[in-house]
Amino acid sequence: MLSVEDIVDVLTLKDNGEKLEDYATALQLLLRAEVFLGCIVTGACLIFDKGVPDVRRLSAFRRVWCRVYNHDEYVRLLFLPHLTFSLLRSWDGIRQTANVTDTQLTARFRATALYHTLTVILPIINSTPLNEMLPEGFDLDQSQCLPVPLMPETSSRFPGMPAEMVGELARDFRVESTCVEQMRLEDVYFRVRELAMEDVGYERQ
Repeated sequence: MLSVEDIVDVLTLKDNGEKLEDYATALQLLLRAEVFLGCIVTGACLIFDKGVPDVRRLSAFRRVWCRVYNHDEYVRLLFLPHLTFSLLRSWDGIRQTANVTDTQLTARFRATALYHTLTVILPIINSTPLNEMLPEGFDLDQSQCLPVPLMPETSSRFPGMPAEMVGELARDFRVESTCVEQMRLEDVYFRVRELAMEDVGYERQ
């Protein structure tokens, strides 16, 4: 049986160049964390268990968001207006404004995994009654996703895993977070979020 955390890793650790929506799918699985029988990912029928402790669910949310931000740090070809293509090598390339029109910059933002993820989760937040609380971690900016799971937490997810392998996972998590931290995404994050809010008609203050 595959756990919610396992499926989240399947969805977010693969190459999502053509499947940007999988990051939002991972967040929604963690949000619901309920028993679910369905056919996704590879078409196989998968059963999700409900036993995800809150502390591990928060860590899983953080890993998903780190992978969202890291996704757009890789080289990609982006289709721009006027049938032109532009090679963007990182978030620095995406937010480059020299000799770039507003239309082109907006197209860049809309092509990011961050934008695609926000356009899915913002309506969920907007439709949640004010007297109901979404779980901590469902919506994280670039600074909130940085903390990494402690080794005892990782060991609890993988009982019997050798300490050396747990340490390797911890190093992988630190690399993910360090990469996000070094991108310094504060400015572009708010611009992409504002665009997503406008596009989905987000109203909640």
